[in-house]
Amino acid sequence: MKQNYLITVLLLVLVSCNKSKPIDGSPAGNPSCRIVTVIDNLRSDTFKITYNSAGKISRLSGKKRQTTFEYGNGLTTVTGFAYGTFDYKTIVTSNAAGLPVNVGYQFNTSGTDWENESYEYKGEEVTSRLYTTSSSSTRQTTTYTWQNHNMISRNSSGVTTEYAYHSDKLKLQGDYIWMNAVFNGYEPFISKNLVKSIGEAEILYEFDTKGRIVTVTFSIANVAPFLVYKYEYECN
Repeated sequence: MKQNYLITVLLLVLVSCNKSKPIDGSPAGNPSCRIVTVIDNLRSDTFKITYNSAGKISRLSGKKRQTTFEYGNGLTTVTGFAYGTFDYKTIVTSNAAGLPVNVGYQFNTSGTDWENESYEYKGEEVTSRLYTTSSSSTRQTTTYTWQNHNMISRNSSGVTTEYAYHSDKLKLQGDYIWMNAVFNGYEPFISKNLVKSIGEAEILYEFDTKGRIVTVTFSIANVAPFLVYKYEYECN
């Protein structure tokens, strides 16, 4: 993906799009609370999250970048702006189960500069992704392996990236994968448990007294943590 608002090329390779559903504000364990502010050290920005009447994210507003989300007829349309100017558009086509069967990225207003990802599933677990782009005739296929309802590895061009999870912690709003989904407009994949590492990268969480994630730190051994999210919640 070309979107320069995303989390560096390395992180995109690590998380890349797998199984996904549109993001909403209904976290397991505490459906009455949702994240409304994200402090992002990598982008040096603070983002406010706005939700629509259905509880889905409708707008992400930062000082430098804004993103809008529109839903309807099985489509999610995500439009990004940088300093008020068009940056990209993402169109997600979902099946009856809410899983994406096609994701198209447009990087100019005419739609001639594009990337596309199509997905295949076994039940609700993604098995493969086909990636194409307007700038190359190369077609890249990624395959995925699942175990105990968690996506444990992805293989692309012969390179395998492994994922590990906290077996004693279920997935929560605000985990690393969820936050990537907020910036992308749909969740990369929905595993049962809380992800704790991707490849060589370790993901650390801090929780408040109510069990909500308040800080996410992404780091690699012998490298200073380079991505930290801090969250603020709003509860009904």
